Amino acid sequence: MAILGYNPWAEMTTLQRQIDRVFDELQVQTFKTPAAELTETEDALHLKLELPGVSAQDVDIEVTENTVKVIAERKLEHKEGTRSEFYYGKFQRVIPFKAKI
Repeated sequence: MAILGYNPWAEMTTLQRQIDRVFDELQVQTFKTPAAELTETEDALHLKLELPGVSAQDVDIEVTENTVKVIAERKLEHKEGTRSEFYYGKFQRVIPFKAKI
């Protein structure tokens, strides 16, 4: 019977990979829901969205009585030899209006 040596660093490496994977997923999710600022006044609604790298023609806004729905797409700008952590693709955000009493 062979005696195997215990290597605690192997477990640390596995844990580090798992933590890295979680943070990678969080970075992608961050852009999928862009930051928004909605200000309501008596006669208007003002919506600001943070959409870096998205062209105006790639944004669709739908307004209903209770919500604003923003659908947009960040198109892939692939350059040879480039490694990117940016999220490319379609995403959407639905923002409810505050209830009127």
